[in-house]
Amino acid sequence: MRTLQLIVFACILTALSASGASACSCAARTVEEKFTEADYVFEATIIAATLESRVRIEVGEPDDRIFSSAGPVEILFDPRVDYKGRSADLRRLWTPVSGCSCGIKVRIGWRYLFFVSRDGRAGLCGGSEPFVNWQEWRLLVGQLQDLAGQERDASSKDR
Repeated sequence: MRTLQLIVFACILTALSASGASACSCAARTVEEKFTEADYVFEATIIAATLESRVRIEVGEPDDRIFSSAGPVEILFDPRVDYKGRSADLRRLWTPVSGCSCGIKVRIGWRYLFFVSRDGRAGLCGGSEPFVNWQEWRLLVGQLQDLAGQERDASSKDR
């Protein structure tokens, strides 16, 4: 009986430590750092989202499926304002399904600020997020406009 208790205890510890390892953890970065690291920075409204085909593991009955929280969601968007890059050059965006895998919470019809990589990936760690508090957003947009202006000035000096 004691051996069985130890085995159960070890299994619980293993499960608890494994679940913490998969949580999203992002280093705090400034708006300027996010802007610099992104290939595209823009405001857009999400008009549709599609769960892409995901790797799935069948367990037991066919209805008992396990999906990866990192599986991609394809986001279709209506661009509004570009701060860096031309968002019209992107055909679609991708984010993981779950916030646990640093994916953004996709809400159809909501306006977002996207920080996106060249391959169309957007996520929490990159800085993408919905417009929620308009007062804070006005300050952030002011910072982005300044950064975009600095980038334009620097590129015109290089010519």
